[in-house]
Amino acid sequence: MSGDFISGVGVHYEPYEIVNIKHQKCARNLIIGKRMLPQRFVRAADARPVDIQDFLPADIRWKILVFLGTLAESRLPRVELLAKELKNLLRKFTLYGPIPQMFDIIAIVVGNKSKFNYLIVPDLFRPHWSK
Repeated sequence: MSGDFISGVGVHYEPYEIVNIKHQKCARNLIIGKRMLPQRFVRAADARPVDIQDFLPADIRWKILVFLGTLAESRLPRVELLAKELKNLLRKFTLYGPIPQMFDIIAIVVGNKSKFNYLIVPDLFRPHWSK
């Protein structure tokens, strides 16, 4: 629909090195490379409800949303490996500055806001407490 494009929701990036669709089956309700529809989340650091668009300002940086699912202790090694591999990939694109200047990484975790400790999330996925 043309309304989706005009509103900015219809933006869809084609497959490329940083738009890798090989794991599309893991993102059942999303289309990799397509802008996310409005969603409300609870920020882990301060338990404040926020709209996803508040984390996606048009500021020239690529937005990378990392959906980590439930972050049980048994999954932490896999999440840390993902952070390491993603950091190595993003360094290829950061010839003109550090990763935060080129990419805005936002991690989304499923869990109870009163029981979740966001400090266990690798640094790459929480560059600032507000993320």
